[in-house]
Amino acid sequence: MKTNYLVLIDFSETSKNALKSALNLSSLNGGKVVALHVLSSDKKEEKNEATTKMEQLKTSVSGNFDTQLSYGKLNDLINTSIDLLDIDYVIMGTHGVTGLQKVLGSKALKLVNASKKPFLITQEGKELEKIKTIVLPFSYSSESVQIGSVVSHLAKSHGAKIHLVGFQHDDEWLKNDIARNQILIKRILKESNTEYEIVKLEGKDSYESELIAYSNSVSADLIAAAHFSGSPLIIRKNFVRDLISNEFKIPVLTLNAECLHILGNFATI
Repeated sequence: MKTNYLVLIDFSETSKNALKSALNLSSLNGGKVVALHVLSSDKKEEKNEATTKMEQLKTSVSGNFDTQLSYGKLNDLINTSIDLLDIDYVIMGTHGVTGLQKVLGSKALKLVNASKKPFLITQEGKELEKIKTIVLPFSYSSESVQIGSVVSHLAKSHGAKIHLVGFQHDDEWLKNDIARNQILIKRILKESNTEYEIVKLEGKDSYESELIAYSNSVSADLIAAAHFSGSPLIIRKNFVRDLISNEFKIPVLTLNAECLHILGNFATI
């Protein structure tokens, strides 16, 4: 199945890496790639400068991709571009500057909140070449099951293996919910013939720290998790933000949890 990618471009090296990642993935399934730059004003000078930079981008990054310049607020333009261009995934890069990662991660999540399609977020200096290993954390929430369905579709299209990593909790009721969700996600993966492995962390450090360390130990190409805007109910409020700023620069796939409610329990993208 062809998969189309929208890449957010600010002409930095980080966004160029995101574009290269999209081109790498599109070469595997024949999908199209569109590089989008949003102008901050409708001034002729800014548009001319951006047009020149887009032309330079075409020569500096090898691969077949389209370009688009738009004026307005990026949050408002994302879904319009998704609909017009038939986009499946939005890709953007964040700068891995010490001290700024979490700030930039928070800004990235504001865009995730505005998008109805999954976001693939890469870090500075990290180019995603393939998707063969995906780490999927899950908890006691129903969205854990729903994003499992989304990620199984991605894994199947790339021939990837999913590592299911359950959230640790001392509360017996929540433990039961986590065990229930594990059963439901396993059922989804089995029905889609997706290879998977159940992983139990040691629990000696925080869940986030051990999850990221484990992802690095298996050379994960992606960590996938639903984003809950303003909600402390899933692991903790800044969980996905901290995944985005992980020290190993592992790309993160995330989707606004509100979209998962719309998609339903057995959603596919």
